[in-house]
Amino acid sequence: MQLKSHTLWISNILAILSLSYWGRDLQGLLMENFNRAELAGIIFSAFIFFVGLIYYLLYYQQNPTPPLLLTLFFLACFLVLPFALETIEERTHILLFASLGILLARRFKFHIALLTALAVGAGDEVFQYFLPNRVGDIRDVLFNWTSALTGLLFFYAIRSNRRKTRPFNQQQGPDG
Repeated sequence: MQLKSHTLWISNILAILSLSYWGRDLQGLLMENFNRAELAGIIFSAFIFFVGLIYYLLYYQQNPTPPLLLTLFFLACFLVLPFALETIEERTHILLFASLGILLARRFKFHIALLTALAVGAGDEVFQYFLPNRVGDIRDVLFNWTSALTGLLFFYAIRSNRRKTRPFNQQQGPDG
C-alpha cells in the first residue's frame, strides 16, 4: 500500500495544530517522567521514524541506494540536532516543520509549497496566541519558517541529485 502525499502533509499540519493545543501538557508529562538524555532519545527515535518515512517516500521507491547528500544530511541533522538543540520545542519545530516542507515539496510546485509552509508556520503561532497558557512568538515563526524552508530545499536537492545519478540508459539524450 502506498501512502498518498496529501494524506501525509495534511496529517503533519494536524499534528502541528494538535501539539500547539496539547503540547505543553504532553511536554510536562514527558519532563516529569524522563530526564534530558531520555527525552533526546525519544525525539531522536521520532526523527528516525520520520527520516525512514521520508527516505522511503522520496528515494527508496526509485533507487535503493541513497546518494551521499542524503546520507550526510541524515547524519548531520537527525543524529546531531536532537542533542544539540537546547529545548524540546526547538527539536519538535525542526521535526514537524522540516517534515512539512519535504511533504509539501513532494506534492506541490515550489512556490505553492513555500507559501503553504509559511502560512502554516505563522498560523501555528497565531493559533497559539489565542490559546490559554500559550504565547505566539515571532522567534518561533522564524524557526518554523527556517525549518520548513530547509525541508523544501532538502527535497529539491535530493530530487536534483537523483536526476543526476540516474543510469545513462535512463537519461534522455539531446533528441528527447
